[in-house]
Amino acid sequence: MGTDERQLKALLLSNGHGEDVVGARIATELLELGAVSTVEAAPIVGEGEAYRSAGIEVRIPRRNLPAGGLTMHSLPLFLADMRAGFLSLTGSQLRYLAGRRADVLVTVGDFYAQLLANLVRSPERFVVQTLVSVRHAEGGALSSPNRWFMERITIPERLLMRHRSKLVFVRDEPTALTLHEFGIGNARFVGNPVADGLDEPVPAALRGLPGVIALLPGSRAYRNGSLRLMLGALQLLAADREVYGALAWTGAGDPAAEGWRFTPDDGGDGLMGRLEPQPGALAAGRLRVLVYRDRFAGVLQAAVAALGTSGTAHEQAAALAKPVVTFAQPPHYTAAFLENQKRLLGPSLHIAAADEGQLAAVLREWLDDPARAQLLGRQGRARIGAPGGSRAIAREIGEALSRRPAGARMVPKES
Repeated sequence: MGTDERQLKALLLSNGHGEDVVGARIATELLELGAVSTVEAAPIVGEGEAYRSAGIEVRIPRRNLPAGGLTMHSLPLFLADMRAGFLSLTGSQLRYLAGRRADVLVTVGDFYAQLLANLVRSPERFVVQTLVSVRHAEGGALSSPNRWFMERITIPERLLMRHRSKLVFVRDEPTALTLHEFGIGNARFVGNPVADGLDEPVPAALRGLPGVIALLPGSRAYRNGSLRLMLGALQLLAADREVYGALAWTGAGDPAAEGWRFTPDDGGDGLMGRLEPQPGALAAGRLRVLVYRDRFAGVLQAAVAALGTSGTAHEQAAALAKPVVTFAQPPHYTAAFLENQKRLLGPSLHIAAADEGQLAAVLREWLDDPARAQLLGRQGRARIGAPGGSRAIAREIGEALSRRPAGARMVPKES
């Protein structure tokens, strides 16, 4: 799919770590399809590592703040970000966006991202709303007023979608149908990008092992506290059965927990004596948990179930038909956030207390009844959908661009 002699420059604007992952995939597909010639990214939250890993240029002012993109989720996080320079960073980003021009603008995110996107001058605008589904309303009233824009596609957002965007891509078919009822005829569901990029092979050391539990503590500040509870739950499970833990570690530095010893290389004996690079390991007594970096999807592929305190990672687990048990870790990872995610993922996400015994009990039930675990996983996969959404979105954008009149004016290139 080409865009004839016109050289189109695209800007991807996103406001979250999961949104960055989706944006990077769509940007890559746009380039591979030839829908655009160059791509730049404007991540509003964090450093934009997903874009940089994909080889996409990032120039917007950016900084990691304490809340990790969860500024409005609680008062302590809000105050922490204010003290860390949220207002000055936001001012710099606003000034940068106000000076940007792009032939094609793709906004990946919620109302806030779409609001900021209005500062960019672009004749071709597209929205990928990855956060909100009409399923959020299935729980009735909002969990708290500050979550209004996180759990509803509100009237202001619908106005932006209707009048400022050529196409709006949503995360599921029910949301597309509801938006059509609101008069947003340009809304469509062509696939959920969260399901993409997960076809990684199982790491050699995990192949054929029974009872693998994937540990997904996430990348935010609470990850070590989450990991301590996860490891404690595994110890309780290991008291009466064969169980293996596989930690997908995305945090800076090495994982650490009291009573556990971390080794970056497990030595290559028995279980580990395979041809591919050996993972690290956390060990406590006879129990070892293999530690992987950059093998997230492979770890999930090997697992019976997951124990997680993450966001997008839970949706990706559901995409691979793996049930997840989770627990709150306030102030970052709150009960309101979990209830919100529960409405998206349905029975495949089980919310438990932050207690080693309760976490172990849920996992024990799933290990004792693998048919039930598989059923829960399939229900989650049905909520996410099949892979291919990123390419389908890029193709739709490319086809919309190809219908531009041959003499259509492009935004002048910047030096």
